[in-house]
Amino acid sequence: MKGLLNECLPQAQYSAISSTVTLSDDIFKNIKQGMEDEGLWNEELEQKLFFASQIQLSYL
Repeated sequence: MKGLLNECLPQAQYSAISSTVTLSDDIFKNIKQGMEDEGLWNEELEQKLFFASQIQLSYL
């Protein structure tokens, strides 16, 4: 998960596309929820998710 979110950070190539696809994906959302439920989602992942969400492209 850390590696996937690293690809969504501003310094990564194609990060806006990566963050848009990843953060809107139902499988990603389910895995994130499972990690939260098991106490595996930590502050580092939350910070990466925050930065990725800042560059996520908007679409209708």
